[in-house]
Formats: sequence, structure tokens, C-alpha cells
Amino acid sequence: MTNRREFLQIGLAATALPAAGGLFSSGAEATVAPSVPTIPLYKVLFDDRFAQGKAFGDVASNLGLACHAMQAGDVTDFWYHDLDLAWRAEPKPIAGFTRHGPLFVLEHFGWDRGLRVVFRAEHHSLGGGVIEHRLSGPAESLSTAAALIPAGNDWVRLMAATVTQCAAGCSQPAERTVVTRGAASLPDDETFYSWVIAPKA
Repeated sequence: MTNRREFLQIGLAATALPAAGGLFSSGAEATVAPSVPTIPLYKVLFDDRFAQGKAFGDVASNLGLACHAMQAGDVTDFWYHDLDLAWRAEPKPIAGFTRHGPLFVLEHFGWDRGLRVVFRAEHHSLGGGVIEHRLSGPAESLSTAAALIPAGNDWVRLMAATVTQCAAGCSQPAERTVVTRGAASLPDDETFYSWVIAPKA
């Protein structure tokens, strides 16, 4: 088991590193290649200090998934009182919408349990209401990327549906970069991440 000192050291390292390279207003939820098996998620994390995080959590909850709102963006409590115990029994997949630090910490701890980041989307503001999204993951899941372009502020809800229905069993990841226009800037113009951590295929 990772002790508290190691956990805090990893968290501090994450903050020192540069960021690595409701429903939709239309009333429709996104689905990802319904004929493709999806990764069954244990929990979905989100940072509820921000409107984007709350929207992400709302979609995940509406899809019937167990969610965890991080207190002040800190994943420590979730790790010690939930995920570490769950992963000791079985390496269960998780997903989230967070800043870089929580993703870095959970990805690091997942390595020892045979888990890897299987889907990652970096979201950052380019100014003027433009959000750039750099996606990497199963090609079936990236098939919704084009829908991000006209999504406006609903881009985060589309990402939540995409991540929480991430395609399973992808042997060859794909990459895609798209931009959303007419969206609110991200808090502090920081990069946020939508991600899935799952057992290595």
C-alpha cells in the first residue's frame, strides 16, 4: 500500500510538471458506437469547483454511474478511503474530468496494479471562446470528435458521454485534435483532462 508520504510526494511532483503533451442543450445524449462493448466503470471523478466539472458529473450520474466529487480538487481522500481498497481486490476501471495533478497521481498508482490510461483528452483554452481538444484512445470512441466542433459549451457534456462509454478492447489507439468555438474559457486558462484508466489489455 502506498503510504501518505509517498502519495503527497507524487502529488507535489504532479503540480511541478508541465501539463503533458443536466443533458445536452439539444436534449440528446451522445452514445459511442453502441455495437462496441464499453469499459464498465467503477467510479467517475470530477472537480465540482467548476461549471465544467459539475456538467461532466451530471452526465455521468444521468448515465447511472457512481460519481465522486473531489473536495478542492484533491484526490487524497478518494484514494485512501475508496480506490486503494477497491484496487487491492480488483483493478477496476475509473474515469474522470480533472486537472493534471489528480490524473498524474492515479495513473502512477495504477501502474503497479496493471492499469493504464486508455483514453485521454486534453482540453485547453486558446482564447476568444476557442477550446482545443487533443484526444487519444480507441478509434471507436474518437468517432464523436467531430461533434465537439459545433458543441459550444456543451463540449464537456459530450466528452462525459464519450469517456463514460469508452470502447473496450482497442488494440490500436487513435489520435485526433479538434477545436470548439463559442465556449467559455476554462478556469484560470488551465488545461483540463477527460480520461479513463483501465486494466492493460
